[in-house]
Amino acid sequence: DDFDTDFGYRGMVQFAVSLRDPDMADVAGASNSFESDNDGNGSYNSPMTTAIFSNVSSFGPRVTASSTFDSHFGSAMDLKKNTRLQIYNTIAAGWPTGVKIENGSDKGANADSLKVKYSVISGMANNFAQKSTSVWTSATDVQNWFNTVAYKNAVIADNASLTLVAPFNTAAPNFLPATGSELLGGSYWSAPTGIFTPKSTSVNSLRIYPNPASTEVMVELPEFNGVTSIEVRDLTGKLLMSKNAISMEKEVVNVSELRKGMYIMVARQGNTTYNQKLSIR
Repeated sequence: DDFDTDFGYRGMVQFAVSLRDPDMADVAGASNSFESDNDGNGSYNSPMTTAIFSNVSSFGPRVTASSTFDSHFGSAMDLKKNTRLQIYNTIAAGWPTGVKIENGSDKGANADSLKVKYSVISGMANNFAQKSTSVWTSATDVQNWFNTVAYKNAVIADNASLTLVAPFNTAAPNFLPATGSELLGGSYWSAPTGIFTPKSTSVNSLRIYPNPASTEVMVELPEFNGVTSIEVRDLTGKLLMSKNAISMEKEVVNVSELRKGMYIMVARQGNTTYNQKLSIR
């Protein structure tokens, strides 16, 4: 398994990626990407497994519907035995099964303590599965939970529609979104107490113009709440430049030294982050 949590693990993981060789799986059992349980018996023993994962990209063995791969591969997310795992802003692509809920974990899902939100699954042979749950009786219950409107999850039929550069190339992978990818939008986090909490601010709240630009851009903040950090990052997240806006809702940023291409403009105000795509020509 790629991200295996149990026995009360409560850590936080952000910015992770996994890519599976289609011919290499665990012959002792199903090879999953996320696998999580509270303990071997699915008890309510404390501490509960309440790990938090955010901004994770998981690429399995099923590149297309005609792909061949080891039969021991399982699920992108196998959430079982009373886990209280939390997964946000995550892409899971190309697995035999997308989200599987089993062995009592439906109770946590119903109580909103097991969470999958702001996430995308794509290219699955079966999007959802259910086994030995306490209340839910079919994969449809898993589907209805995942598709809860407020959770802002999405299901995409084929991996090509993600518009990534070369995420399944095991020799030379490139996980970056290509131009036009719907995944170029932002993920938002506030951490007032040191715990990741998704914040659903719209990327459109941050205005930048002209866009495309060549020498400078005007950054217009939705409101001014004190010192704001303005950053320019490349599509890998690498920080290229930053400045502080001290006392205004509009700020001019010199971008003349940036090469032609796509970037992300980021504005941080306290615990709130906004971003928007920026094109340099």
